[in-house]
Amino acid sequence: MASFEYVYSPVGFRSDNTAFNVLLGAFTRNFVISGTTQFSSGPYSSFQIAGLDTSADLNPYNDRPLVGNPHRPITTVGIDGVYLGGNPGTYYDLAANNQTNALNPVTSDQVRFLIPYGSQYITREVGRNSFENPGQSFWNVALEKDIPATFGRLENGQFQIRVEGQNVGNHNNVSILDTNLLDVGTTAYLNKSAARESTNQSFRLWAKYVF
Repeated sequence: MASFEYVYSPVGFRSDNTAFNVLLGAFTRNFVISGTTQFSSGPYSSFQIAGLDTSADLNPYNDRPLVGNPHRPITTVGIDGVYLGGNPGTYYDLAANNQTNALNPVTSDQVRFLIPYGSQYITREVGRNSFENPGQSFWNVALEKDIPATFGRLENGQFQIRVEGQNVGNHNNVSILDTNLLDVGTTAYLNKSAARESTNQSFRLWAKYVF
């Protein structure tokens, strides 16, 4: 994650008119703008087949698919017919089956991923952390105004008025997406709306007297 912090303090304007300088200075001097900006690349996660034991090791949550055609979209998946009541050894379009229960045969070059049957395919599974999730950014800005206010012996007294904005751009950051291939063809698979983080825009105003 990259983080940046910035502070800007304008110095105001000058002219030969003292009254004008005083009035203008009340609006232009003693301002401080500061903030932080953070950028991060998306975390990596794995394409998985959570809920289906393809390797017959009695664990339905540790298997991953094979790669059919790496040039096909990641929304194309073929699954062995043994899981759908089709012909064992024949692959079917999983997205179409999830949507309409259709049994549409596909070849390995027509889909990105293959969900096989049998432990002999374990060494050919796609590697872990092969999917990069969306990146994130956070913008926080604060504006402060100092107003001199001397009272008696408090020669350096001043009011400080400050407004702070968290996530001022109201950017909707996205967390880990659903990469379970069994969800392909449904609204859950790679759904960014479902993975939105609760990073809402917020503002806070406060004031204090410093002496």
